[in-house]
Amino acid sequence: MEFDVNNLINQCELSINTFKERVLPLEYIVNGILLWEGFVFCAMADLFDVDIIIESGGAGGMSTEIWSRYFLDKTIFSVDNAAVYGVTRFEETKERLSKYPNTSVLLGDAFEVVPKIIKENANSRIALFLDGPKAQDAVRLAKECFKCKNVLFVGVHDECKRERYHDMDSWNKTMFYSDAQWVIDHYSCLDKSSDNPDLKAMLEENPTGPGIGFAVNKQINYGAIKILNRFKDFFYN
Repeated sequence: MEFDVNNLINQCELSINTFKERVLPLEYIVNGILLWEGFVFCAMADLFDVDIIIESGGAGGMSTEIWSRYFLDKTIFSVDNAAVYGVTRFEETKERLSKYPNTSVLLGDAFEVVPKIIKENANSRIALFLDGPKAQDAVRLAKECFKCKNVLFVGVHDECKRERYHDMDSWNKTMFYSDAQWVIDHYSCLDKSSDNPDLKAMLEENPTGPGIGFAVNKQINYGAIKILNRFKDFFYN
């Protein structure tokens, strides 16, 4: 059974109220992702019923805080090498996020740390969010991680900027981008009502956001995941 974006559209409708209740309000952090981008990633993780989210390039922790607030029963790993924004900002971010018991903020090279986390959690269903490395280096890391069947999907950030618009197309695995019209029409309001000057400036430069490109690991049995989710809903809800 192939991944169908219509299933994600339906999942977004199911997830939006939980997102608003758990995540909002959350002030924009410079160099962070947009709320609507984070929401679509959360809905994708709901759809695939992941256990663990691993992100690389956490920067100021905007995305990390979204995952930490939304996924109360999931484990979050955020990896950053502090090469771009420095050790001081890394330590400040780590301290701010220390209030979330489900979240670990790690200093290190994503090419070394991310595969190590995957290997240590071989029996868990994992989603990746890559915001450093960028562009083709992010695709290279995703390809390596997709060799593991328990890595279900990846979201790569900054894929809708003009300088590398839909750069993931070269991989021939991208399922969709967060600048899809249905996303903008229904969920961009999560950010566009804000008066934050940094956010407004960023949206003036990138009206549909820096963007996330999503790819699903073809090694997984997507149909089996949907069946398992139905059984879980039946027995536990």
